[in-house]
Amino acid sequence: MKNFVNLSLLFFFSTLVFSGLSRFFLPFDLVITRVHIIFGFGMLLFVGLHLMGRGKYFMGLMKKRPDASKPKGKSPVVLFTAVILFWGYCLAASIYNWQPIKMIVDRSYESRHSREIFRENARTAFVPLEQGVDVKRKTVDDASIRLELEWGAEFPDKHGSKPLDGNYPQIAIWAEAEDGTVLETFFVSQAAAFAKEFEWVGQNVKRSDVLPIWYSRYKDVLGKAPDPSDVDGVSSATPIRDFSMETYLKYQGQPFSVYVEINAPNDRNQYFHHEQSETSDSYTAPGIGQPSLIYEAFVFPGDGKRYFLMDLIGHSGSRNEGEIQYEMDDITSARQLIEKILMQVELPAPKGEPKNDEDRYGN
Repeated sequence: MKNFVNLSLLFFFSTLVFSGLSRFFLPFDLVITRVHIIFGFGMLLFVGLHLMGRGKYFMGLMKKRPDASKPKGKSPVVLFTAVILFWGYCLAASIYNWQPIKMIVDRSYESRHSREIFRENARTAFVPLEQGVDVKRKTVDDASIRLELEWGAEFPDKHGSKPLDGNYPQIAIWAEAEDGTVLETFFVSQAAAFAKEFEWVGQNVKRSDVLPIWYSRYKDVLGKAPDPSDVDGVSSATPIRDFSMETYLKYQGQPFSVYVEINAPNDRNQYFHHEQSETSDSYTAPGIGQPSLIYEAFVFPGDGKRYFLMDLIGHSGSRNEGEIQYEMDDITSARQLIEKILMQVELPAPKGEPKNDEDRYGN
């Protein structure tokens, strides 16, 4: 049993070191994170078993009395004090970001690329469904906006049913004010959320090629220097300055639009592909195929409408200039990636206001 524990510690520790270094130097990856968590629990188990086997050693160390003939540094009291001080400083430095912890963390991938990493708002939740994905954003006032994407015929046949994986169609969902100001990004698929460039079904692609409409909007937000008080202004979904869904998702809030952009890998057709001149109007980068598609729904909180069926309004084109192209004649199979997108908006009435027509008219 002792040999089994010791060998297991060696292999589990080696795996934990590898996954930890990968998390430090590389973009976030769900598989690496899962390995790190599982082997962390494994280390906890085997370290516990190892310590149980060394119980006599620790008991003897605690009962050991200082020997005046030995150097003071070998006293158990001095040893325990030194260990506790070292452990305490490391813990405090990690919590409060003291040196040298700050210097180490500043060299991680996420610190070095904080301006390009997207994280959704803490009040946003997404759940993969058997035939789609469900995304919901809730405000502090219990107002909410919820989208349910149902996959079309082309999605499961070619891409499986795991929309959050880096190998599958990439999706971005965001809201804009009437003047085009980005209010908030609700959701971005994993691969595109954490890096400007990533591997997509065997091809190295750019985020600006995969989700060009969302990226152009997001880049505009990143291009503005955040206020000193906006700690998360550029590294999360919280928009900088005064633009936020918290101020728009209200009973008498201002109108806004919600957009969904989706792009599938290698879905080339006779018009959009990379085996042509790069100057061609229909050229797309290898691995891209047909450009991303854009769905839209317009919300006017004051009109009482709470359920929406999002409309397919256009695509990103092949130039990736961040402008929606409304001519759809050359889009073929990509139209069947999504069957439909349903959106629900919930806006609690202010105190003293009737919640529905029955309350309003006394029926």
